[in-house]
Amino acid sequence: MNEERNSKHDQEPTCHHGEGCQCGHHHENLLEDLSPDLGLDWTFQGEIEASLEEVWRHLTDNDCLQRWQKKLRIKDLRPGGHLIIDGHPVLITDVTSPHLLAFLQGEDMVSLEFQPGEGSKTCFNLNYWMADSQAAVIDKLSPWLILLTQLESFLQTGSTECDPIRQAEIIESLKSLFDQPSHQTFDW
Repeated sequence: MNEERNSKHDQEPTCHHGEGCQCGHHHENLLEDLSPDLGLDWTFQGEIEASLEEVWRHLTDNDCLQRWQKKLRIKDLRPGGHLIIDGHPVLITDVTSPHLLAFLQGEDMVSLEFQPGEGSKTCFNLNYWMADSQAAVIDKLSPWLILLTQLESFLQTGSTECDPIRQAEIIESLKSLFDQPSHQTFDW
């Protein structure tokens, strides 16, 4: 009986370490053909010609938002609260006033980070992690870059219109970026 068990064990596949584990189960390396999709991570850095307090207030205070961006509304500015975009709730995951606003947009993670810049400027990082790199499209990134451009325009001129030339430049720049590796930082 001992001989049968040994000869049977010799015929069993070995575990992923290349040695027989003697657990009695058949081991196969089922993960060999899988290549993980870790998504795409994009970071855009830029400046807005306005103070940190003005930028934050115009992104998080509903009265200010309604003056320049009627598609956005804050419903409970805290983790677990919601940012309403075109009537659709987006889960807020992190808030540190006046420096960070992070949220889930579908399966994607978006964060807006702000720091005081030189003079009356505000430096920002727009971080966008796309969960599915196969579904990565410019249409996910461009609205946030255009939104920040519109905010700067509103704070400087009172106009809510985005310069169509600047908007076209943003979209063209993004098209070229999609040919880059999956984690990049870009000055905007």
